Amino acid sequence: MDGEAQAFLEVMSGPEDGKVVTINSSEVVLGPAVGALLSFPYDNAVPQGGVKILLREGDLLVGTEVKRYGELFKVGQIWLRILRPQKEA
Repeated sequence: MDGEAQAFLEVMSGPEDGKVVTINSSEVVLGPAVGALLSFPYDNAVPQGGVKILLREGDLLVGTEVKRYGELFKVGQIWLRILRPQKEA
């Protein structure tokens, strides 16, 4: 599946509101950690070690919380959601 979008991360608030980032891996990190997908340097409430997100078949794990695709969640003070790619008919 390399090169194929596994999901899309949409920023729903803050300075990057509306930004959409392609996720090509089943595991990503958000925050100021090295190699993070997005770092949010303007939000000092984001944990210094970042927040790990694991994409799974039916849901996703954000830190220690289980979320559904499309469900809003916060990292620091920033609202986000992860959407699955639309499958072509």
